[in-house]
Amino acid sequence: MSNKRRTDNPIYKIKLTMNDDTHAKLIRDGRNFIQQKFKENSPADDELIGFVLQKAYHCQPTSWANLKRSVAIYLDHVTCQKLAETIRALKNPAITNKEYPTIPQKVKKLSIKDADIIFGALNKHKSEALKSAVFVAFHLGARPSEFKFIKPTSASTFKITTSKKSEDGKRGVDREVIVNDPHIAEGIRISISKLKDIKVKKLQDNFSYLMKGLFPRRKKRPTLYTFRHQLASTFKANGFSNEVIAYLLGHKSTRTQEHYGHSKSGGGRDICIEPSISESEIKSFILDRHSKRDAKLFEKIIKEKLGPSRHPKTAQIQQ
Repeated sequence: MSNKRRTDNPIYKIKLTMNDDTHAKLIRDGRNFIQQKFKENSPADDELIGFVLQKAYHCQPTSWANLKRSVAIYLDHVTCQKLAETIRALKNPAITNKEYPTIPQKVKKLSIKDADIIFGALNKHKSEALKSAVFVAFHLGARPSEFKFIKPTSASTFKITTSKKSEDGKRGVDREVIVNDPHIAEGIRISISKLKDIKVKKLQDNFSYLMKGLFPRRKKRPTLYTFRHQLASTFKANGFSNEVIAYLLGHKSTRTQEHYGHSKSGGGRDICIEPSISESEIKSFILDRHSKRDAKLFEKIIKEKLGPSRHPKTAQIQQ
């Protein structure tokens, strides 16, 4: 690329008039990444390649691969195909010696004692937005990115628009829940009104800072997502079906909840929400991946135990 100004260079002139939202987002991400470093000046090829490689030491390998992809797609759309192919061919230099930053493991359960400590600290905290976020996460199990999309549909019901929904309908579902406790329902109504214009990253950073102060010696500390995982554990401990749990968490499939909660850590807690629709209706659109997985696992065990000649299907064929 030449050293033209942004106004003269085609790399900054693409218009996002695409039908494919995902593709358009990748183009936008690639453009923003370039502008983040070079601002008004258009970079030379070596400068851009060097900047992309440098980023590998500051993010996870998956994030870097996604970043590289968005830059390449953006370059394709501004007729810089040769440079785009060069970017695609780059290898992550941070992988060899694991020089990329590590992400701490998520805390997926919250003891009653820790919950009491957190709520006690929040009572003295000045941030109403942080108090509201924790209250909503604790009772509804919503993702932080969904806080601003929660809307009351009546005095006791709330619709949560999922942030994971895909256009083909294979990921994420919107859900409507009933809050059985009127005091909690009113608290949720007040809380979501304070979260309309809040930035999720700022909320997460504020909560992380609070956790460092409360649990300074721990390597793994609770996050806003921990409340979601803990609620899933409570659902399982109270005997909710896989489909109902998937619906309440905003999952399209029951398979995803394998990573959410455990019945052993969900005991001794009350649940104040339930679906606004019947379980039979939920089962009509939630994909039950557990039964298919269990059937395959059972078949595998039978083959290992009995051998191929004594497997029911094989025996039937031989007869």
